[in-house]
Amino acid sequence: MATAADGRPYLSLRGISKHFGGVSALKDIDLDIRPGEVLALVGDNGAGKSTLIKIISGAYKADGGEISVEGRKVRIETPADAKRFNIETIYQDLALMDDLELAPNIFIGRELVRGGVGRIIRFLNNTKMAEETVRILKKLNIEVPDIKRKVFNLSGGQRQAVAISRAIYFNAKLLIMDEPTAALGVEETRKVYALIRELRQNGIAVIIISHNINEVFDVADKFVVLKTGMLVGVRRKEETSLDEILRMIIAGKAALSSAPAAAAGTVPAAAPGKTAVGPKGKWKSSTQAIQKAAAFLSLVLMVGFFSIGSPFFMTFDNLMTVILQTSVIGILAIGVTFVIISAGIDLSLGAVLALAGMIIGKAANAGLPVWVSALCGILVATVMGFLNGFLVAKATLPPFIATLGIMMVARGLTLVISQARPVYFLVAPSFRLISQGSLFGAVPYPILYLLVLALAASFVMRRLAIGRHIYGLGSNETAVKLSGVSVERVKLFTYSICGLLAGVAGVVLTARLNSAQPSAGMSYELDAISAAVIGGASLSGGEGTILGTMIGALIMGVLKNGLNLMNVSQFWQQVAMGIVVIGAVYLDIVRRRKN
Repeated sequence: MATAADGRPYLSLRGISKHFGGVSALKDIDLDIRPGEVLALVGDNGAGKSTLIKIISGAYKADGGEISVEGRKVRIETPADAKRFNIETIYQDLALMDDLELAPNIFIGRELVRGGVGRIIRFLNNTKMAEETVRILKKLNIEVPDIKRKVFNLSGGQRQAVAISRAIYFNAKLLIMDEPTAALGVEETRKVYALIRELRQNGIAVIIISHNINEVFDVADKFVVLKTGMLVGVRRKEETSLDEILRMIIAGKAALSSAPAAAAGTVPAAAPGKTAVGPKGKWKSSTQAIQKAAAFLSLVLMVGFFSIGSPFFMTFDNLMTVILQTSVIGILAIGVTFVIISAGIDLSLGAVLALAGMIIGKAANAGLPVWVSALCGILVATVMGFLNGFLVAKATLPPFIATLGIMMVARGLTLVISQARPVYFLVAPSFRLISQGSLFGAVPYPILYLLVLALAASFVMRRLAIGRHIYGLGSNETAVKLSGVSVERVKLFTYSICGLLAGVAGVVLTARLNSAQPSAGMSYELDAISAAVIGGASLSGGEGTILGTMIGALIMGVLKNGLNLMNVSQFWQQVAMGIVVIGAVYLDIVRRRKN
């Protein structure tokens, strides 16, 4: 009867080496694994096990050696390369995005789409992904009452099931599992090993990394022992024993004897069972729902308070004034929400806004049409945003430093171009109508701009694959990278959009003032960041919505307007705003601690 040992290897490694500086992590490693074979990669800490699987999975690039898949030499230099050869990896930390739901975790980087244009505009098929998530979980006999539950609410076994589901759904031919039972209880461990046996029966090759040789001895067909980056030996189960494998791990050299396989320390098989989320998980979800509604409830209470405190607050004209005054900060806040959700920050918004406005003023006074002048300003702002993204993604500068530097550059260029003097629209007086006009004589145009941009941004974040990647980036950048997504491209897009919207805000503000002021936008970035945070965006990344940011911006607008109507000093208004921001950040910290 033919066995896995008789077939052609699915994956072959020859002479694989890897160095980190002067340290040799791997040296001349050979390895073969065949379809339907379970290979245990064992060794002590520092043996090179994790380095080897990261080379196979594309997380690291080998310094030397050859990799073959089904007898054909291939290059695996990125996670996307590995996935093209149906090699899937479940890392020790599972590489999951805790702030996202089950379906986004399973399909990250390989989303099911309805169509699109290029790599950026790809429309998510959320319904199909939800259906497929339910199907694959049922196939693995795993029960999660609500697939919309975020991953951080799941048990260790359920999290493992999500990681395995992702690999199985995409037809893995080689599944690598790094310490698959490290954080699991006895029953959940049994289920994982039962699943490995099922995968073997289905012809899937499995590589297991484990420090617990007692657990893996029963399920593995072959053992590859490493020590200090070198291959100690390879043993098939039928020609070795548990004692010999242990001696090889400890002594770092192959034992001379070949005893029959020992049965001690094995983990009995168990059929995969169902794991349910208990009442504690439901309580967490209810608490999170209340916390998400806190910003909206605060806005309602604030409106009620100021309605009682001033008879002028609830008039139509005053409400339009509140939203109009919020429009510029709101547009900036939309842009910075993209960045904050991706776990970044942008301190250059105000300076970029001023630079865009100055470019518009100079272009208009040079005789260019109004719309061309506006596009010039927006283009320059987008370039500044792209530079932010380049410094963060390519130069790997911390976002705080990168955007602080661009803020100084943009503010300096504004002063150089303007010679520190305002620029008035003497040649293009109609420019002011961009902001000073209104729809039907009632709704100012900036309010419409804000509404349209908010809807468009919300669509991007909820319905496009790039929006899903931005959320994933903020939740777990490593998981996104290991899923084959270009993290650099996502960051460049995110900061470019932020810059573009700063340019749009510059158009609106410049038209409203009918002049380009070199000092425009001072501290606007702080107001925009505050609006996003008050609206529920987490400075740790991974959480936030455009709707929440709009509510946050309105809270700031209502607070300032209401306090003005009640004749409260500007100084005390700043104190009140500071308290609101501190409270919002504190609530986010408390929520994350509970999670």
